[in-house]
Amino acid sequence: MADEHTAENSQEQWKPKVNPWIIAGTVALAAFMEVLDTSIANVALPHISGSLAASLDQGTWVLTSYLVANAIVLPLGGWASSVVGRKNFFMICITLFTISSFLCGIAPSLPLLLFFRILQGAAVEVCSRWRRPSWPTRSRRVSVVLHLACTRW
Repeated sequence: MADEHTAENSQEQWKPKVNPWIIAGTVALAAFMEVLDTSIANVALPHISGSLAASLDQGTWVLTSYLVANAIVLPLGGWASSVVGRKNFFMICITLFTISSFLCGIAPSLPLLLFFRILQGAAVEVCSRWRRPSWPTRSRRVSVVLHLACTRW
């Protein structure tokens, strides 16, 4: 009986180190970057193909390489975040995604663009891994709603 009372008090007194709204905003921004990147690539596909002197069929590899890399890295994300820590994993992935996005923008040829898109697809896994930040139990629904609002529009 005393153990139950102590456990309840410790849950009530627990406060996160960082405001959960800041964490949620950061994670939502990362999820928004993922959706925006995919949308831009889909819309710009004909222009990408034309600029790189590639056929439309060859240009679709820009989308395919990104998705395949994401699918391959997805199962490894949980393990990697447990090895280096969630925060470090998030920062590594966001940095890699940003750098690879820049490199995609300046890629002079289709093979280089595909390579950088593979890096992007591997790095974007963080957006699906961080669906629920460190919220108190009663507020976890809010974090799920924020994630869905950013990724499902």
